[in-house]
Amino acid sequence: MGSASFLLQARPTVCWHSVSVSLSRTHVEDSLLRLISLLIGGCLSQASISGCLSQASISGKSLIRERDLFFSSRSVVARTNLRRLENMKSWERIANAALAGLTLAPLVVKVDPNLNVILTACLTVYVGCYRSVKPTPPTETMSNEHAMRFPFVGSAMLLSLFLLFKFLSKDLVNAVLTCYFFVLGIFALSATLLPTIKRYLPKHWNDDLIVWHFPYFHSLEIEFTRSHIVAAIPGTFFCAWYATKKHWLANNILGLSFSIQGIEMLSLGSFKTGAILLAGLFVYDIFWVFFTPVMVSVAKSFDAPIKLLFPTADLARPFSMLGLGDIVIPGNTRN
Repeated sequence: MGSASFLLQARPTVCWHSVSVSLSRTHVEDSLLRLISLLIGGCLSQASISGCLSQASISGKSLIRERDLFFSSRSVVARTNLRRLENMKSWERIANAALAGLTLAPLVVKVDPNLNVILTACLTVYVGCYRSVKPTPPTETMSNEHAMRFPFVGSAMLLSLFLLFKFLSKDLVNAVLTCYFFVLGIFALSATLLPTIKRYLPKHWNDDLIVWHFPYFHSLEIEFTRSHIVAAIPGTFFCAWYATKKHWLANNILGLSFSIQGIEMLSLGSFKTGAILLAGLFVYDIFWVFFTPVMVSVAKSFDAPIKLLFPTADLARPFSMLGLGDIVIPGNTRN
């Protein structure tokens, strides 16, 4: 009776890849209970045992078929997701190639600046949005409070630059800004090129971390890999080219890198945060552009890759301009 009581209390359970399937009150259990009751009642016969075992066998085969169907369906879903990911990667590579071609095209052919502005902005937003999709959610997002403060912080920086250009030498201010954007540009362009460069480097170059401590400030450290060093080489070249020549192509390459990194790294938490940010920047633009000379004065004096330049055929106005904020902000409100 003790063994029979133990069998009556047992509930077999099968785990399929973290999915627990309870078999209580199934055909298998019913067959076992019937067999046990026959044993207890003394009414056991060869035919009864055969019938119970046959039912258990049929139920077990059904269970195996259900398991195989479960894993088969998961395999189909996995293959579908893999195909979608490969398609997304293909489109992202096409967008990168189109963006590079569109950036270099004015060097050899005449491109309508208005069309160039629209296509460059759209392709930059697409590439930045694709790169912002990560396996894990972002650790930092912009909150509603940050969105409310953003226009005030931007106003303070804009007014500070206006005062610097007004009371100091414009060449001196631009020299300091050039040094700042030289260092910032190396990091931005290296981070933009890194995913492409990684595909052609050995795996241990991408995985093995190198930790460098600042001299005299050992608590400060930088972690990087050999891949980062390789990616920094073209970044340093373009930054040096921009610092010495201020060529519009070098300006645009750095500007596109800033835009892509801004869209990739900055994350808005919700629609509400995006609406607050856009409403605040709407008032910010109207006030500083139409009611004060601050924005126009700083834009004319500020010599840094904070805008994209598109060559035109008009000698009086050789370039059309598009501010990086007009790319990054709409790109970050994609969520």
